[in-house]
Amino acid sequence: MLLFFVLALSGCSTLDLKPWSTEEFVDGVISTAISGKQTSYGNEATCNHYKMIGGSSYREWVKDGEIACSYKR
Repeated sequence: MLLFFVLALSGCSTLDLKPWSTEEFVDGVISTAISGKQTSYGNEATCNHYKMIGGSSYREWVKDGEIACSYKR
């Protein structure tokens, strides 16, 4: 299901799949479950989607030279 969501968001672009770091896992999975905050690292399509639905809670920054973003649902 998650892979389908990622593919749907990426459209025709090439997926740049990388293994998650421990920090990304903690930030992206564990803190999402606790806080309701969605976070993405290095995926511009996901950040564009978050920007569209996140409104004033959307935040964007650069981490390790790649886009990172979050919003609170």
